[in-house]
Amino acid sequence: MLARVPTLPRLPDLVRRSHIPEDLDSVASIGAEVAPTDLGLAPDYAERIWRRMRLVYRSGVHPAIQVCVRRHGQVVFDRALGHAHGNGLAHNYPTGMPPLPPLSSAMDRLLGISFAEAVETGNDPAYLSVIAPAANLVSTAVEFTRFYEIFRRGGELDGVRLMRPGTIAAALVPQSRIEPDLMLGMNFGFGYGPMLGGRVFSLFGPDTRRAFGHLGFTNNVAWADPERALTCAVLTSGKPILYPEVARWIGLLYGITSETPKVAETDLAF
Repeated sequence: MLARVPTLPRLPDLVRRSHIPEDLDSVASIGAEVAPTDLGLAPDYAERIWRRMRLVYRSGVHPAIQVCVRRHGQVVFDRALGHAHGNGLAHNYPTGMPPLPPLSSAMDRLLGISFAEAVETGNDPAYLSVIAPAANLVSTAVEFTRFYEIFRRGGELDGVRLMRPGTIAAALVPQSRIEPDLMLGMNFGFGYGPMLGGRVFSLFGPDTRRAFGHLGFTNNVAWADPERALTCAVLTSGKPILYPEVARWIGLLYGITSETPKVAETDLAF
């Protein structure tokens, strides 16, 4: 009789990854997209972004991810991976490596509650139904990019003026130098609210001095880049702080920018 060899206990997943199916097409959704060549983009523009997006999803820390890119206001990329439902993504999930002191202490001070409590609060219907500016936006990536079109176009959308161009320009006047943000771990410059692009380093990639947008509650971001006639939203349901593949997420943002050429000065809205 063969002696049974004892097996070692399975170690816990310290990165807290979600299950990723082998066949990503089984959890993929592709919306209506304009042909890239109609908007002055490379024929394989969407497929290049799609490869980067799939790579981000395979990290396992984003149970669902939606990405929408508009060029001249038209949707050239609208795709989702994972399980989403309703008006926006599925519930938020704490993923990635749990933050430890001193990072966790700094985040507790920033949020006013623990990070785990903040994630759970974001799933509470009562929280989602109150008016909390800059705190509880519920949107799809398509809706979010349409909203940012208002700012890219200088305050006008579909023939309706909502803001004066001067109001938006004033909000984009730099109020800080582009320097490392020790809390967020990247270089940021700020206007009166928006995070600003930069010549070399920024959230939106290099050579984005006229770009502006904002980072959401970990790994969510939306921005407009008037020089590229671009608006973009990347939304995820995972709430990681630290994980080995974070460069993939940054690479997705930088890739969208690098794949989108600038337009002529005469095409700028303001």
